Amino acid sequence: MSNLINEVKKYKGLNEYAEKGQVAVFGDSYTAHFPFYDLMQGKVTDYAVYNRSMDGITVKEASDIAEYCLYHLQPATVLLCFGEKEEQDAAFVAEYRFLIEKIKSIGKKCKICLLEHAEKPQNRISDIAVSEKCNYVFVPSDMEDGRVFHKLNALFRGGKISFWDAFSI
Repeated sequence: MSNLINEVKKYKGLNEYAEKGQVAVFGDSYTAHFPFYDLMQGKVTDYAVYNRSMDGITVKEASDIAEYCLYHLQPATVLLCFGEKEEQDAAFVAEYRFLIEKIKSIGKKCKICLLEHAEKPQNRISDIAVSEKCNYVFVPSDMEDGRVFHKLNALFRGGKISFWDAFSI
């Protein structure tokens, strides 16, 4: 728990210097270790990604700390990724919905997307996305990071691409 508190304090401090209205990633181990910054180098100029994911965090723990990790960012888009190593039972679904409601209260115009990283879709997370009016992206566990980023890049931009980025691809 002290590790979690230290991470939260670190992110809360960093958020004061972050550019508002960008992309925030908040999730468990998969997104904590995803190489967003490496894959963005030289290719993305029109948005910033702030990865506030934590290794081994549960959706319940995320609900407890969401405002500390996300509030000062005032993100335009939040990518959530939880449940890869959690039992996706009724308590998980309720806690995920609670997390989404908390994020909606932080950023009323914020676009929320749920990412599911698994061998095959489990339907729980896609069902949550539908019921909470969120976007949903499924990423097979064997998909290469570059392809995953390409898929997420379109989501982060809202389908738009800048003139500069068209030539950098």
